[in-house]
Amino acid sequence: MVIFGAGASYDSAATFPPRTPVGVDEESRPPLADGLFQQNTFFDRWVERYPDCTPLVTRLRLHTRATLEDEMERYCLEAEHEPQRAVELNAVRYYLRWLLWGCSTEWLQHTKGVTNYVSLEEHAPDRGGALRHVQLRHPPRARLPSVAAARHALG
Repeated sequence: MVIFGAGASYDSAATFPPRTPVGVDEESRPPLADGLFQQNTFFDRWVERYPDCTPLVTRLRLHTRATLEDEMERYCLEAEHEPQRAVELNAVRYYLRWLLWGCSTEWLQHTKGVTNYVSLEEHAPDRGGALRHVQLRHPPRARLPSVAAARHALG
């Protein structure tokens, strides 16, 4: 069984390995969880699109005392009693939705669709490869595995 997570998209193109510092040409690389709120031109465009997310994005960029998941959980609990926090959290949801869609779209353009997902599809059983069962389980907005699966289905 093959399971794709955030790391699979982050490191999805062998010809563009992750590097530090990230070059401007790779700002759209699908991020790991801790990088979802990083500051760069590409990510800032989504903050500007949803200005109500700014207070939470500011805090999340600085989070150090807990995991991102713990911080988000804390904000969800606060939103139950603080109407403004609920507005901010809703804006963060839209930010994340469009950020991940934008990353996938631009990363595919940057890599010209040449990703590790395509290489994996080459091992599918009807192509004579070793994998017996390939099931792509990922969020609906995660386009990188979906594009590879569509190419495989089309032959």
